Amino acid sequence: MLAGVPVHVIQRGNNRGPCFVNDEDRNFYLFHLARGLGRCGCELHAYCLMTNHVHLLLTPKGAESCAVLMKHMGQLHSQYFNKRYKRTGSLWEGRFRSCLVQSERYVLASRNTFGSATAPKSANRCMPGYLARSPTTSGSRR
Repeated sequence: MLAGVPVHVIQRGNNRGPCFVNDEDRNFYLFHLARGLGRCGCELHAYCLMTNHVHLLLTPKGAESCAVLMKHMGQLHSQYFNKRYKRTGSLWEGRFRSCLVQSERYVLASRNTFGSATAPKSANRCMPGYLARSPTTSGSRR
């Protein structure tokens, strides 16, 4: 990762299975995401929590910031989810995927639609148009 360059992060549920069953699960994730952002050195611009995956648009402040945040979130949410639903094994489908966002319009559109997302509050908040326009069209992929 490049410090100061926005990235679109995607984390999928294992076998595309659910990682959020209800708003309580989403609120748990968002609460800990908000706490982890500052500790890990990331600025969140927008997010979308789907039933079986997560989209985050963020800017890491350091080269390892995003990886540290996603490792923290992956471990914490897996432990919570497995305990709550009396299951075992991996919740996530491998490591998160990410790609650089080279379009300033993509980041600005997210900010203008939702404002600052540094302290997520709503489980139903989503990044605008992530299905229609993907940052991977910029040609940069990690």
